[in-house]
Amino acid sequence: MKTVKIAIMALFIATSFAMAQGENAEAPKVPDFKMTFSVLDTRVIFAALQEIQLVGKEAPAYMIVQDTFKPHLEKIASGELKNEDSYTIEMPAGVANALFAFVNRTNVAGANAERLVSFKKVITEEAQRISDSMPKTDKK
Repeated sequence: MKTVKIAIMALFIATSFAMAQGENAEAPKVPDFKMTFSVLDTRVIFAALQEIQLVGKEAPAYMIVQDTFKPHLEKIASGELKNEDSYTIEMPAGVANALFAFVNRTNVAGANAERLVSFKKVITEEAQRISDSMPKTDKK
């Protein structure tokens, strides 16, 4: 769990560090997250996300996460995507970070623990992949 948080934070720290190098230093752009989720995992997670309590300043980020998934959620609700299907979604790193933060606050029944772990694993593996592909900065 600790390495998961480190991988996600590394993406944002790398960008911040590069920006702090000076006005002429160009910060490396963090690539978009491209992830493949199972429909059943998504059903469980988004049902749980409906129940989390938000602080007022979190509402815009929550709405962006919902809007990002909206086309897929509509296909799931209409039956176009079945539980055994999966889909690929792309989103900016900031949206993926917000999604991960909200998912970490969800409460699911014990029977759905595997779904929660699976959904989070997709995000953390993509964060690690992106972190590994980012240019390394010299420590001075």
